[in-house]
Amino acid sequence: MTDTLLVRAGNGKRLTKQEAAVVRAALDAGHTVQFADRHQWRHFAVRDA
Repeated sequence: MTDTLLVRAGNGKRLTKQEAAVVRAALDAGHTVQFADRHQWRHFAVRDA
């Protein structure tokens, strides 16, 4: 089993603040995060740049 978080917001809905915090915490901890689409990934990737 791997430490992978799958992020899928249903029907084009945004993540809640709590869900976004979980994603950020997983990224900070070095876990693999798989997003449903490039658009979601970009919101978190731009923050690091």
